[in-house]
Amino acid sequence: MRKTLFCLLTLLGLSLNSNVALSAITIEIEEGVERGVPIANVPIGDEDKEDLQFSVITIEIEEGVERGVPIAIVPFGGEVKEDLQFSLEEVIRNDLYRTGKFDPIPIDQYPSHPTSSDSVVFSDWQLIEADLVLIGRVEPDEAKPDHYRIITRLYDSFEQKQVFGVQFIISADKFRQIAHRIANSVFEKVTDQESSFDTKILYTTSNSNSNGGSAEHALYIADYDGYNPQTILRTERPILSPVWSPDGTKIAYAELFVGYSLIYIQEVATGERTSIAAPNGYNSAPSWSPDGERLAFSHSNEGNFEIYIYSIDEQRLTQVTDHHQIDTEPSWRPDGKRLVFTSNRGITPQIYEAPPRRKARAKRVDIDGRSNSGASYSPTGEQLVVITDQGIGKQVGIYDFSAETTRVISSTTLDDSAKFSPHGDMVIHVVEGSKRYIKILSPDGRVATRVPVVEGQVKQVDWASF
Repeated sequence: MRKTLFCLLTLLGLSLNSNVALSAITIEIEEGVERGVPIANVPIGDEDKEDLQFSVITIEIEEGVERGVPIAIVPFGGEVKEDLQFSLEEVIRNDLYRTGKFDPIPIDQYPSHPTSSDSVVFSDWQLIEADLVLIGRVEPDEAKPDHYRIITRLYDSFEQKQVFGVQFIISADKFRQIAHRIANSVFEKVTDQESSFDTKILYTTSNSNSNGGSAEHALYIADYDGYNPQTILRTERPILSPVWSPDGTKIAYAELFVGYSLIYIQEVATGERTSIAAPNGYNSAPSWSPDGERLAFSHSNEGNFEIYIYSIDEQRLTQVTDHHQIDTEPSWRPDGKRLVFTSNRGITPQIYEAPPRRKARAKRVDIDGRSNSGASYSPTGEQLVVITDQGIGKQVGIYDFSAETTRVISSTTLDDSAKFSPHGDMVIHVVEGSKRYIKILSPDGRVATRVPVVEGQVKQVDWASF
């Protein structure tokens, strides 16, 4: 029985009996365009002579569903003179698959490869149980040299309706970004949730020196799927706990020296950096407040780490915890009213929560397991992603505050540095071992994919919140 319920809704005040033709929308992507360019859900192209209205998919997901929505992502038609070394449909397919909410159908099962609406035969796609069919084509833009027009449409094969259509005019260097945006619009249209495909990650690596010298440490920014990496910092000193500012313009991290460590705030655009006025000793694990005006971090001068908050504009310090055991790895709740952190106040490390004020009283978050560490909130603040030991090793778990339950979502047992994606549709983490690398998990744990990184041992990772 089909698990997806499709429902067509009429928008913009049009009645169900309205017969109004809608004009095409073209989105031109230029340098400096902000994220989140609105994608219009309208028919595209001159060949669509029929009168179509806006259509919206409503998806009904049952408990225990073990597969996502079956979708066929047909290879895009047309030719591109540049050597892209990837295909649009490949990027879109991987994006949707990683969330666990879609099951792309293998291409060798496709009955045909349509690139326009008049070549889509719905009954053929119904035979392979493709609920959704995405088609598209690429063609040179006649008005702009070295630019392309990308036209794409999503169809509901069982309702035999177009769900949305959109076209972009782009330069060749924007192909991968547009593929992510097409995947965004599919995801958002089907699930009614935002996606994180067009976002960035931040990670640190360490490379041993083959000549016996000091190891080289580096900080990178990349697309969420690991592509387009850019070097932000190279140093002979270890780089610890990199984190994005909420607006994405700055990065905070700790750099380890002999006998002490400093926390730096670095401008992404210029590379300029300044150290915060923290006490002497070891300063680590910075975490930005949601408004970007404060940094929580862990400080130790004589071996005992406590949680502090640094007000950036006022350059003022506030000590949050005061305990004889170690308090570290603070992380802000999205509303800025609470912090979670790791502490060994009990027999083993566990997660505690406290308000971000001076000498605040902390309360343990009752997460099952032998130990729990490195927690951070989901975008809604309703869950925590945490590194938990449930008896077989360190794994990625999701703790739900309302249900008071912990669900392990990774199969590896040497996990570290886990974070939710900006919209909670995926989880990223580092896997330890002889080779440390990055994985992305679907929140239900059904899908796990490895992220390609620049050569080296990955130490820690963060996902941009913008």
